[in-house]
Formats: sequence, C-alpha cells, structure tokens
Amino acid sequence: MTDLLFVYGTLRKNRQSEMHPLLQGQAEFLYPACMSGLLYEVDHYPAAINCPANNNKLLHGELYRLHHPEQILQQLDEYEECTSQFPEPWEYQRSQALISASTKPAAWAWVYLYNWSVQGLQAIPSGDYKKYVPTQRWVG
Repeated sequence: MTDLLFVYGTLRKNRQSEMHPLLQGQAEFLYPACMSGLLYEVDHYPAAINCPANNNKLLHGELYRLHHPEQILQQLDEYEECTSQFPEPWEYQRSQALISASTKPAAWAWVYLYNWSVQGLQAIPSGDYKKYVPTQRWVG
C-alpha cells in the first residue's frame, strides 16, 4: 500500500476546509504535483476524472506522505462518502494514479476520483481548482 496521497481540491493546504487540519496533523506535505486528468466544478467542490487516452490535460494539486495510511485513508473515505455506510454508486472512488512534478520522479499515490457522470458539470480548463475558486475560499 502506498503512503502517498494526491489532493486537488478541498483538502489542499490554505483551503478553508474542515478536513485539511487532518492532513496537517497526520501527513507531511511533499510538494506541488500534477496528474493526468480533467477537472470539473460540482457544487462548490471539484471533481477529477482520469483523462481519456492520448489526452495530455493536467490536474494540479499537492502530494502528501501519510504517517499512518490505513487510519487516515479510512477517515478520508468517510469524508468522501465512499464506504459501505453510503449507498452505491459512490460519488468518489479512491484509486491510485501516477503523480508527477517537474523536478521529482513520478510516483503512485492515492487520489479520490469522481465516480458519476460529468455531463452538465462546469469544466475547469486550467485543471487547477485553486485558480478557479474565489480567493475568499483560500487563506494565506
């Protein structure tokens, strides 16, 4: 099991979110990173999907090393509502994706990908939720 987690939306640092403090206490921020993917706005939160083949769109976010992966991933699964307590199909699915950064080797990390249709959702062409949302949702 990998101990790396890639986040692209409400879990990013400097985001006014109740869940980021969980990462601050139980994970180490490594560096800004990206993955191949497309980003959409759902309802004041983002949805990422894998890119179709031969599409070089990038999704921007942050890479973390989890101190206790099984424990924190269980808490994040609850937050993302992808446990047996929630009806299927879940809105998000925890998956592994290849994450890259310009000066670092690529690595496999956990990421929460959107599991429903993106039809009708607003695309975020930049692939960066931090650049897309109003600045008042971010601190620092």
